[in-house]
Amino acid sequence: MEGINTGKLIVSGIVAGVVITVGQLVLNLVLLGGAQDAALEALGVAPVGGSQIGMFIAMTFVVSCTMMWLYASLRDRLGPGPKTAMCAGIVVWVLYYLQGLSNFWILGMLGTPLVGIGLVWGLFELPIAAIAGAYFYSD
Repeated sequence: MEGINTGKLIVSGIVAGVVITVGQLVLNLVLLGGAQDAALEALGVAPVGGSQIGMFIAMTFVVSCTMMWLYASLRDRLGPGPKTAMCAGIVVWVLYYLQGLSNFWILGMLGTPLVGIGLVWGLFELPIAAIAGAYFYSD
């Protein structure tokens, strides 16, 4: 069992974070932009702005580095490669997307279509990001 390579962990986390950020930009600006703004307006919340976007991106990199740490930790048990990266991505999807978006749905803050689209999007986005990050990670 080897230790986690911190330098490569950070690089792989950045790569995964870029993939997630690009995916989120496409999802939120192109696919859901109008519907998302309408949902926020119905709650009396202003549309997402500059500093909020910056915080979302910063949190994305925290999540992506955590996901790559999970991948690095799973490599000893499951072996390196895309299958292990997908496992890490799915675990993070459960903890980040499924739990988070479900809370907004349960509270009635987001409707089923927005939550459903977000959940399906994330189920592809996170494993793809994990595979991309895993390509740059080695012990």
